[in-house]
Amino acid sequence: MTITQLIEKAREGRASDIHLVCGLTPRCRVDGSIRELGGERLTPEQSLDYVRELAGEQYDAMVEVGEADLAKTIAGVRCRLNLFRQQGSWSAAIRLLNEHVPELSELGLPKVVREFPGYSQGLVLITGETGSGKSTTLAAVLNEINQTQSKHILTLEDPVEYHIDGACQVQINEKTGLTFASVLRSVLRQDPDIIAVGEIRDGETAEIAMRAAMTGHLVLSTVHTNNAVSSIDRLLDIGVEPYLIAGAVKGIVSQRLLRKVCPHCKKPYAPSAEVTTKECGAYVMKDLDFDDDSITESVYVIAGGTQTITVSDGQYLELFATTATPAGAATPDAPEPQN
Repeated sequence: MTITQLIEKAREGRASDIHLVCGLTPRCRVDGSIRELGGERLTPEQSLDYVRELAGEQYDAMVEVGEADLAKTIAGVRCRLNLFRQQGSWSAAIRLLNEHVPELSELGLPKVVREFPGYSQGLVLITGETGSGKSTTLAAVLNEINQTQSKHILTLEDPVEYHIDGACQVQINEKTGLTFASVLRSVLRQDPDIIAVGEIRDGETAEIAMRAAMTGHLVLSTVHTNNAVSSIDRLLDIGVEPYLIAGAVKGIVSQRLLRKVCPHCKKPYAPSAEVTTKECGAYVMKDLDFDDDSITESVYVIAGGTQTITVSDGQYLELFATTATPAGAATPDAPEPQN
């Protein structure tokens, strides 16, 4: 298959990523799980052909340093690419981005997040694990500002993922000395109202962003941490003074993607009294008493441990088993989600 065919097939299957690795068949990630895209195992020559096509004009520079990060539109789909050498051959990871910047209301975020576009100054951080949608949330906030306000927006990204009409978007290239810190110093002289920094990676970038946030700019950025509280620890670890954090930070959002119950795979399940009283109460809420009379409807489950339980008062609770799935709660023979 060609690159275009791979991307089209992955998009049809609701994939978020494509992995091209020498010695393996092309694979994709759907709802967090790796699946085969079909085709034969890639030879070193085929891997090189894919990578050469993806790299385009940056192929020679990629070969010199052994890897490349870039973003481009392929077959009408905006993609973020990482090309790298491994065990003597080339591999590629392709992130398939949304065709448009989503609205904040589409992301299922708390209502307080919708207040961020109204801030006039301060630092707002969006945190989470790799692949949890931080860049998408950041783009959605910027797009909301762009649509509702007349502001001068400057973004610093590596690479530029979403195109935002009316915003000045700068491509960071650390290999040539164009770092987040150096560009951030320059953009402060460009009279911006809103500054978006793709990622705070070091203390110098963090300190400049903090000072910009305290001098009349709204600064938006992302940090790789597991939760909102640890973001403060992260800033302290990279050398940011506590008084800067206290004076600049206006909000921190920690997000994580969760699987949805597949409408094609879900099956009705009636839990036993032992499960509802001993297991569910421990996982969901301690002050709820589950007995035989409290369950009024069936429970829909999907392999992996996610359940939705309907209680008598109409309240819906979601149970996410982390270390173990309660006995009888999962259906291992559930089919793979269908498109």
